Amino acid sequence: NPVVVLINGLTFSAGELCTEMLKQLPQVTAIGDTTGGGGIGGTIPDTSRLVLPSGKRFEINYLEIRRYDGEPIEWNGVPPDIRVVNTAADIAAGRDLQLEFAIELLVPGRVNK
Repeated sequence: NPVVVLINGLTFSAGELCTEMLKQLPQVTAIGDTTGGGGIGGTIPDTSRLVLPSGKRFEINYLEIRRYDGEPIEWNGVPPDIRVVNTAADIAAGRDLQLEFAIELLVPGRVNK
């Protein structure tokens, strides 16, 4: 059966890794926008003590995970197979174009336009 994975710029870490692996299967289609591109892997021990003068904390990842095309996921993210972007106007109107597109792909005629 076909499978749809919804992704966008708020998808990070394990969500990116899972999406990249699922995209290799022929029945899987990733829909949405490129993932956030960050947070893959563990952090160096004791990095919780790394604090900037502003008081913000940061962590340093020590794993480099790459997409199947060889590009690192960190900073680049995972692109969708089909790009569908939700605009601020769509969200304000209570519409999720990514979800609507996915439903239409899986069950043609289900979404009324």
